[in-house]
Amino acid sequence: MEERLRAKLVDYVQDAHAMELNVEVMLASMVASSPDASMRRMLRAHQTETKRHISRMERRLAALGSGRSLRKAGQAITMAVPKGLVDQVRGDKPGKIARDAYVTEALEIAAYSLLVELALRCGDRATAAAARANRADEERMAARIEKTWASAIDRTLADAGLAA
Repeated sequence: MEERLRAKLVDYVQDAHAMELNVEVMLASMVASSPDASMRRMLRAHQTETKRHISRMERRLAALGSGRSLRKAGQAITMAVPKGLVDQVRGDKPGKIARDAYVTEALEIAAYSLLVELALRCGDRATAAAARANRADEERMAARIEKTWASAIDRTLADAGLAA
């Protein structure tokens, strides 16, 4: 593959890797701050998937003759830390944790969709397959979160003394 195109592919894989590092930190914060046991279980399961996603992207970077971007990884983790602090002190945790988790899944789905397209244009079927596998996990997680909307609002209202 042409060198500039390969460099663009490496850039996108590094972005996906850094994104997953960010998600790993955010998930730990959400697990620690969620008052809902079922949400914590769901988030913990996704932590395991996230570790697999990180590993897949690291393997693709190695196959492409590259490594993780320390700058991107550092920026991703730096961005996740303040969110973790906010998670610990804010109110309305059940609804906002569900919302934030869903938004994160949507971002990951978009990132992996773009990575699939770029990898295919580069003729890199292995990277496309890795991105598809990660995207499938993200889509399943988003669907699981969608099923929590009613219970998240029920808990939010109960916590605020507004339960019907």
